[in-house]
Amino acid sequence: YIVKYNNYLFEKGKPDQAFKVVEMWKKQYPESIEPYFHLSSLYMREFKYNKSIEQFQIILENHPTFYQAYSWISYYYRQMNDADNGLLYAEKYLECYASEAHSYAIVARCYKLKGDYNKAKEFWEQALVLEMDNVHYMVEIVTQEINLGNFAEASEQLEESLLNCKTNQDFHSVYDQYHVLYSIQGRVKDAITSHSKALDYQDQFHNPLDNSIHRMIQAHQYQSINEYKKAMEIIDYEVKKTSHPFNLLGKAIGLILMSVYTENKKDLETALSDLSEFKKHKKFPIAEKFENYANGQLCMINKDYEKAIELFKPLEVLFSDLGDILSLNLKCYNRNKDFKKAIGIAESHLEKEPVSTTVMLELIKSYIGLSDIDSANKHLTKLLSIWNDADEEYIYFKEAKELWKTLNKTKAIA
Repeated sequence: YIVKYNNYLFEKGKPDQAFKVVEMWKKQYPESIEPYFHLSSLYMREFKYNKSIEQFQIILENHPTFYQAYSWISYYYRQMNDADNGLLYAEKYLECYASEAHSYAIVARCYKLKGDYNKAKEFWEQALVLEMDNVHYMVEIVTQEINLGNFAEASEQLEESLLNCKTNQDFHSVYDQYHVLYSIQGRVKDAITSHSKALDYQDQFHNPLDNSIHRMIQAHQYQSINEYKKAMEIIDYEVKKTSHPFNLLGKAIGLILMSVYTENKKDLETALSDLSEFKKHKKFPIAEKFENYANGQLCMINKDYEKAIELFKPLEVLFSDLGDILSLNLKCYNRNKDFKKAIGIAESHLEKEPVSTTVMLELIKSYIGLSDIDSANKHLTKLLSIWNDADEEYIYFKEAKELWKTLNKTKAIA
């Protein structure tokens, strides 16, 4: 059964047939854990996390001492952005495996999702006590420092983490976190360099196909400093070396993310065409999600803000690591003059994620829209302090500086 499952899912790209194989597997071996485990994975690929959780609940009914199920259920709740239920099952897992570092790591992830970064840091530190040489745990502590706005501490700890690296995975993890830190600080060139190093190390242990797609996706960073030609060179190079139809998927996602900065209708239409062609060959639910991402941007460009918000909203949790989805939603509210709505959403988000710089930028525009100059200045002062060493070419930094000039002219006149 596992051979047939893998063949349909990974070789032939037919998840529907993989579902049928697992269902037959369940009927023949109803007490076995494996078919339910693989079924949960199939549902996860379709973002049906409740269905994934159901499979592990069935496993627990048949095997009450299979405590690993608590860890998986916690994971799926986190994917649904449900930190409270995630924490509930994480704590159950911790009770069963109190001497394992992994147990504390699961709890830490839940507190991170709740926005309690001090508590998350505390549990990552407990995990590190149990596995002193675990670079991944060191990097997670750095993540919490970044979320708390402690950038100097984060940088120091990354330097220390780099000295402890032993494997390609370790180096990848550290450089990837440097990329995160520099991106938040608007140091785009440093972020690009760090991310390139991370991918070079990832090449040593990861699927080359995934890495090529990843490089196409991350080409958007060049667009954020107005280097469209360089971004396209990277995408075109990776398209040539990546197998069909996956080169279409990588190129499409890269163009969609680049258009966040440029609002380029032609690139978005090309991306949608490539996604449509990709779907003729492979059934990947992620392709449909990126179609919504592209169509949402087109609606925004065409000033159909309500439709754009409708398309963006379900993607906020799914693509939370991309960050700009929420910013695009806020941009729609601002352009539609619904400043109070934008402020409510942005302020609530910043309570949990206080260094979300693009959200902060849209919030400033919202306050300006309501002529609340003091609130706008307060947030802009904080934003510019985060971007103290930002690249001058960084599109959003340039925008923030223009807002600063405008606000101070307005204040002087008043």
